[in-house]
Amino acid sequence: EQIRINQLGYFPSAIKEFAVADLDADSFTVFTDKGKKAYKGQLSESLYWDISGEQVQMGSFAKLKKPGKYFIALNTGERSPDFEIKSGLYKEALDASIKSFYFQRVSMPIEDPYGGHFSREAGHPDTNLAFHPSTGKTEGNLDSPGGWYDAGDYGKYVINAAITAGQMMNLLELYPEVIADGRLNIPESGNGISDLLDEIRYELDWVETMQDVDGASFHKLTAPVFGPFIMPEEYTLERFIIGKGTAASLDFAAVMAQASRVYRATDPEGAERLLGASKKAWQWAVENPEAYFRNPDDVFTGQYADEKLSDEFYWAAAELYLSTGEEKFLDYLLENEEPYIHQETNSWKFFIRNMGFHSLLIHRKQIDPALATSLEKKHLELSDRILEKLEANPYKVGVDHFEWGSNSDVLNQAQILCIAHHLTGEQAYLDGAIRSVDYIFGKNATAYSFLTGFGYKQVMFPHHRPSGADGVVDPVPGFILGGPNKDKQDAQNVDYRSEFPAKAFE
Repeated sequence: EQIRINQLGYFPSAIKEFAVADLDADSFTVFTDKGKKAYKGQLSESLYWDISGEQVQMGSFAKLKKPGKYFIALNTGERSPDFEIKSGLYKEALDASIKSFYFQRVSMPIEDPYGGHFSREAGHPDTNLAFHPSTGKTEGNLDSPGGWYDAGDYGKYVINAAITAGQMMNLLELYPEVIADGRLNIPESGNGISDLLDEIRYELDWVETMQDVDGASFHKLTAPVFGPFIMPEEYTLERFIIGKGTAASLDFAAVMAQASRVYRATDPEGAERLLGASKKAWQWAVENPEAYFRNPDDVFTGQYADEKLSDEFYWAAAELYLSTGEEKFLDYLLENEEPYIHQETNSWKFFIRNMGFHSLLIHRKQIDPALATSLEKKHLELSDRILEKLEANPYKVGVDHFEWGSNSDVLNQAQILCIAHHLTGEQAYLDGAIRSVDYIFGKNATAYSFLTGFGYKQVMFPHHRPSGADGVVDPVPGFILGGPNKDKQDAQNVDYRSEFPAKAFE
């Protein structure tokens, strides 16, 4: 484990790096799996990373481009497990990571033709739900079926839904054909529509039900407390529609405006309905700019509270400007600039401004030229700062702050760098994104591949209720785990073996 590689492998024409931790080695040789020498190189000087407590060296073999199976041997005798150099390297991982959302579907069974041994009964029809007093409603009920369970619990949260669906729709706006119909083997496969469009729509159909008649979005659908680690069909706690506020309404407005563009070709009538819902949510938020949500005294599920909403206003205005072309939304963007930064931790809260930036940049040829020029300049400056931080890090990763969900910071930086590469075509940005993904797949201080079901040192115990209760040894594949976390919130269940933040994972 002291040789840390990308456990999924390397692209033939891309950079190829690995890390060596706490070994006094000088050189390395890459061998084919048949034992034939394929490349010989020198390791970098040893650098101490105080966040992991390790002396780290880096090896590079980018010149080795021939597809095949290989392993790395150090001059000190240690060798890595086998890995591959091949094209199409991430297809299976990409498909699994998207299909993981299918396994999160609420209100429908996961059936054998699509779920295999992860099949289960339907959980939570979510019909005829009562309104919690925090919604301001004292009578009536709401049908709010479908959508995805949250990552770790059986709640459904509008704020989390918006950023998740929004990031995947960014991918679709850049590469509409990335996931073809039939590729994921989900119930909608074969309907002539991208499986990714189908999967996102399952979530958005639920989000749409969470809009009140006045235009605002309810905050979440949960029980008052978290349920135990049981299967969803065994969960009997009463669920409520809880809260209503500006943050959820703005995220609702943003993702619905974005969806109105993405789904216009396949569902023009639905796209118009979503855009109308978006405008209505925006207007409510403008009239109620400080309706901050806090958990009521009798509710203890995910709070997702936010009392700085300028970034939510910015994202919503950006998506509405792109979908309507209306001057009032452009005026809002020009008059209410957001700092062009990547603020780490709590992506649902701090990556929202970047969501607006990215959508505007993806459509930069259709927006105000001065705004496009300004955003592109600022995005490249941010990307260059990330590259500088990455270059200075012994593991060649741009994150050195490890809190809950640190892996989302790594991957959000990769997304920023991918957008920079899209804007410029410059190889350095793509290399930076690849280095970030190398980290996720094993080139890190824990030596784990953080995607369930992938790698030779796999994560086996995600904070995921079905994986912990279904009686199947392996977890549901395709989930990115939160990663190292210096605050060790799982300490009541986990024996953390290291006090170093970059290793605080088990």
